[in-house]
Amino acid sequence: MRLLFLCKRRPLSRDLWERPYGRFFNLAIEMAKKGHEIDLILLIYNIESEFSEFRNGITWHSVNLLPNPFHYFFYVKSIAKKRKADWIIGFSDTYFGICAQIIAEKTNMNSAIDAYDNYESYMKWNKVLHFFWRRALNKCDLVTAAGPELLNKLLKSCHYSKKKRAGVISMSADSGFSMGNKSESRERLGLPNTFFLVGYSGSLNRNRDIHFFLEAIKILEKTTPEIKFVLTGRKQTGLRLPDNIFWLGYIPDNMVVDVYRSVDVLISINADSEFGNYSYPVKIYEALACGTPILATSTESTKYVLKDYPEAFFQPGSTEEIVSSVQRFYKAQYTPEPITSGWEKQGDILEDLLLNSRS
Repeated sequence: MRLLFLCKRRPLSRDLWERPYGRFFNLAIEMAKKGHEIDLILLIYNIESEFSEFRNGITWHSVNLLPNPFHYFFYVKSIAKKRKADWIIGFSDTYFGICAQIIAEKTNMNSAIDAYDNYESYMKWNKVLHFFWRRALNKCDLVTAAGPELLNKLLKSCHYSKKKRAGVISMSADSGFSMGNKSESRERLGLPNTFFLVGYSGSLNRNRDIHFFLEAIKILEKTTPEIKFVLTGRKQTGLRLPDNIFWLGYIPDNMVVDVYRSVDVLISINADSEFGNYSYPVKIYEALACGTPILATSTESTKYVLKDYPEAFFQPGSTEEIVSSVQRFYKAQYTPEPITSGWEKQGDILEDLLLNSRS
């Protein structure tokens, strides 16, 4: 098959061209490994050098949004005609799903839309964008999502025809995440071996109920001083962190695996919200690939990800729940089975859906 993948160049603020990673790269590279012809067309939201280059079995394109906001759309359309693409696949944002569907319709090709978050929760006020997003979902040939809860929401929101195909393509850990030596990882990060360490890696943002977690840290420092906390990620401006923690800030990609290997348990916080209930944190998959236990907010999405670990959950919106969950784990720890299947399995699912969904 000839496949066009549409994506922004810096999803989650990381440059795909310079540091290929995650869903956005791995689904494309898995298709290339299977012998399909792949174009990955990346959109830059400012002005940089544009290029087209073949690497890793993929033809990469980097295209600017400015100064002409329609340039990317027409560039994709021209590549689709030139390649005579079998599928145009939009992911990483609403814009790319909309582009994929419209261009495929105009060129008589198949379109697929993939989502890893509930994008409508980002800008609830943008009703026009949501209208075109739902229209694209309704008219495309295939819809995929990172979990069943999100997939069902997408299908209900657009009155999707049961005759069309839809499927779950889960998040996965990249190949660099695996089990390792805890003491060596702590040494590389400058962490002591004398404490039980609880880790948090990700966005420190109030809209994710992070304030309940920070209050829990203060309580646990007093009641269980042998437990210490390791925090890393992007911190919301003005957010005050407790004093007695190990704050690593935003660390390089290649050292994130050391965070997971160094802690005794990783905690994942999310709110019971239109975002949190449809979020499938990749850090959970990454930590489990390293053999690191997880404690997580009990949302519909995390119940899917951690269905084999019912002991991992605490109720959302409660400092006391986090405190008791950490203390309970400290007294009676569980050891998860490391994840062995990853993006290769998800690539198999995507290939099957594409081969059996063509109009």
